[in-house]
Amino acid sequence: MLTMALGWLLLAMPAACQGASEPSIDQLTREIVDLMGSNTSTFREESYGYIEFHNCVMRYSVSGTVVGNEYTYKYDNIDFAKLDINDSREGEDYSSFIVLSFNGKFPMTGTFNREVSTVVIGAANREGSKKLFALFTKLGNLCKPPQKQPPSPPAP
Repeated sequence: MLTMALGWLLLAMPAACQGASEPSIDQLTREIVDLMGSNTSTFREESYGYIEFHNCVMRYSVSGTVVGNEYTYKYDNIDFAKLDINDSREGEDYSSFIVLSFNGKFPMTGTFNREVSTVVIGAANREGSKKLFALFTKLGNLCKPPQKQPPSPPAP
């Protein structure tokens, strides 16, 4: 009887662990919006007008100052299925930051209107930039289309 109960417990454990291990796209995007909005660069006096996601596509506006010059930029159609994780990074120079690089361009409007493939997101501190970068990386991995598997060779 004890052996049977342990067997059922072991069978149930992977399913319970599996369900809790991978957050959904919706959960990740909510966390990103919350963290971006509460972890702005004080050095650049940044604030976000809006941060929105539609599944894996982000749009946002940010205002702030650099060397006394005010700016407002709007980014649209940032597709996280195209996030280049290997070319993206987080770091710190005079302030904490995240650089997100994408394999595809999207519009940036503001002082300069152009198509870009990289955004730099300022953060209040290094801990916040690391957390936010980890969330962006998870989102990029979840949004990527599944890799096509090569066909299996015929059985001998």
